[in-house]
Amino acid sequence: MSLNPDVSANAFQALWEISAYQNIASDKVSTDLWCPELKDVTQAFYNFGACASALFPAGLVQHEFMSEILKFPEYPLHTADIKNEVFPEEAHFQLSLVTMLGDTFKFLTLCVTSHPHCYPDRQCLALLTLLCRVSLDKNLRKQPLMDLQQLLLVLLEGIQGWQEKLPELCRSLCHVSQHHHNLVAVVRLFPDATTRGRQLRRSLSLYFIMKLLGKMQMVPNSWQEEIQLQQLCDLLPLMKPACLKQALQKAQKLQEEPAKDQQETPTDLDHEACYLCYNLLVLANVVVGTEPASPREQ
Repeated sequence: MSLNPDVSANAFQALWEISAYQNIASDKVSTDLWCPELKDVTQAFYNFGACASALFPAGLVQHEFMSEILKFPEYPLHTADIKNEVFPEEAHFQLSLVTMLGDTFKFLTLCVTSHPHCYPDRQCLALLTLLCRVSLDKNLRKQPLMDLQQLLLVLLEGIQGWQEKLPELCRSLCHVSQHHHNLVAVVRLFPDATTRGRQLRRSLSLYFIMKLLGKMQMVPNSWQEEIQLQQLCDLLPLMKPACLKQALQKAQKLQEEPAKDQQETPTDLDHEACYLCYNLLVLANVVVGTEPASPREQ
């Protein structure tokens, strides 16, 4: 696997010009804009240096898409891996990676805006979860992701069965990461400029809170905005630092006996519990939102 920013930039420029011409000519001649399939998008991420284990943790993508994804080999450790590999010119690699991913996001946005239903709902959900997973790569920390946010926005607006697919999307995104810091980053990734964006942020934040507190059995079978605040109120007592510390201690005991130098001290547990409490409150604030509450919610 090779990583060549110049080749990627030239390929993007060619694709963009061809697609723009097809969009202009579509008024006069019947032309179909090429839209990459999920496996094509996955292959692009592999070419940029990703590996299957980093892109697809268990439960992230629906089973019907796994047969396509598993066609691609798992690269051995000595090849480039955007998660673990250390590059001699790390800053240059990060800049190149951000540029190449940005070009990919721009082209996908062009495809979705030109052909709003080029991806059926279930493919759209799989693509959304995959993009959120990619956004958590360490090389993208502190990088502006405006192109990705625009793509997420148009993908959300393109889902036809929105009310039915919202809970399914939230359940899939719960597998994006196990760490609360990353889950907050995923919620912030979705713009709140549209009704669907706000609905997703509220529902997803509540799902993440349930996940972090080990209360996924409280997840409703269908999307019900009117009961979200009630569910949040039921969860608030579990978000106290003392309760969180007890849960962390219990989880630590259930794990295999760690080495002495890996055992967390009481102070470490206090810090971890406070950090978790902070991020839970951030998510709770998103669930509450800024819109006026209905009389029942009040």
